Amino acid sequence: MSGDDDEAEEAEEADYDRTIADLDPGRALAGVAPVPDAASASGVQEQARTARRAADETLAFWRGILASRIGRHEIFKLLANAHTFEDRFASTPVGFPDRDATFFQLGEKAVGTRLYHYLAGLDRALVLQMLDEADMLGPPKPQKAKRVRK
Repeated sequence: MSGDDDEAEEAEEADYDRTIADLDPGRALAGVAPVPDAASASGVQEQARTARRAADETLAFWRGILASRIGRHEIFKLLANAHTFEDRFASTPVGFPDRDATFFQLGEKAVGTRLYHYLAGLDRALVLQMLDEADMLGPPKPQKAKRVRK
């Protein structure tokens, strides 16, 4: 019985050795893009093209989200859930300031602020439209006077 196990183990090791020997260092692995050669001018140009393409795809992605009303609404919900537009100071149940909870909330706000500034840098007009739709911009809208019944 142990002879069969040894033979199977040796066969696995041989397969593994053949697989390693068959790998071509210049060939990309499945799902992994090959890294361009940084020592050649063509490799540097390829890296620049790849970076530009990635930046263009990122811009198109975020503009696509911000271009739709539901996308702007969902992004605003993310920002609001991160408390981006408010300052929060936590306290214990007895009213004593809770420094750790305050810093935790400050971290949430920092993430939201960073996303907000990133999106504003990509397309300020759509971000301002998002804020306008959420009534975050401009003067308060005048209230209609209520009638008093006599």
